[in-house]
Amino acid sequence: MKREYKLALAALVATAGSILLLRAGIGHVLTRRIDRAFATFSQGGYQPATATGRVGQPLPPLAPAPGSCSRGINFLVIPRLPTGLTLDRSTGVLHGTPRVAAPRTTYTVIATFEQWSARSEVQLTILGAPEGN
Repeated sequence: MKREYKLALAALVATAGSILLLRAGIGHVLTRRIDRAFATFSQGGYQPATATGRVGQPLPPLAPAPGSCSRGINFLVIPRLPTGLTLDRSTGVLHGTPRVAAPRTTYTVIATFEQWSARSEVQLTILGAPEGN
């Protein structure tokens, strides 16, 4: 009977060890993927990094450099965007239709994933509504 327990325990330890190795491998791949995405975001930022919009007219979407998004990365922006514009927290895309004019302002977009973070800047100017509107 003791021998059966020892064999069962050995099989359990071997299985647990395989699961730990598998988890460590996934973690390593995830870390490399996030590192690449953050490096791309920090170096490539937004393309274009400057945009001008007009009240009442949709702003063409501003997206982070290709390769800078990865599942699980969250984005936030400082300071708050003009009313009507939003930042998609999962893709980092800035979009919307501004409802108020705003002078040229530099916005810092921060990408975060667990303990990692990267930042990039984008400048926006929102002009008033066209004459006659």
